[in-house]
Amino acid sequence: GYPVNESDARQRFGTVKPIPVHLVEGGVAFEQVVARGDGKAWWFQQLDRKGDPLLAEQLREQLKQITPPEELDVKGLTPEMRIVYDLVTQQTKDFKAKALHQRDHRRLEQALEMGGGALQQFHDRGEFWQVRWSTADGKHHISAISKQDLTVISSGICLSGRDRDFDLQSLVGVIEARDNWD
Repeated sequence: GYPVNESDARQRFGTVKPIPVHLVEGGVAFEQVVARGDGKAWWFQQLDRKGDPLLAEQLREQLKQITPPEELDVKGLTPEMRIVYDLVTQQTKDFKAKALHQRDHRRLEQALEMGGGALQQFHDRGEFWQVRWSTADGKHHISAISKQDLTVISSGICLSGRDRDFDLQSLVGVIEARDNWD
């Protein structure tokens, strides 16, 4: 559990931190509960009827969509709720890996779209991504792209050793124009 109001918790208990709440019944992630302490532990009393169940549902949905805590845009979200969401993401198996994959996917997709191409899929190969993409006319290509700056490591076609002169965005135009190189 985490206090709904940090200021109140700090004033009452001298600290603000997550605490285990024992014997929770019927609670779901992000729902507010009323807990009572006995000096040694905190015990579930009941679901907090003042808590907004829609907010809890929206936070669960954002978690499913792998939304990073800093990108949460939920009406009525308090700073304490954002902290709880952040704590949950840190505890959720694979959240960070999925969030990084999602960010990388967006980055590659945007670069290709700006060049007129479309991302099909990509695979992490350590220092670079193996990117399967298509041109506007639907032709598929596989290229090795630097993670750092999206520089082409290997274009998938012969560029006479000049692969690194291009980034992923410009590679789309180069490949589409190669038929006119005669």
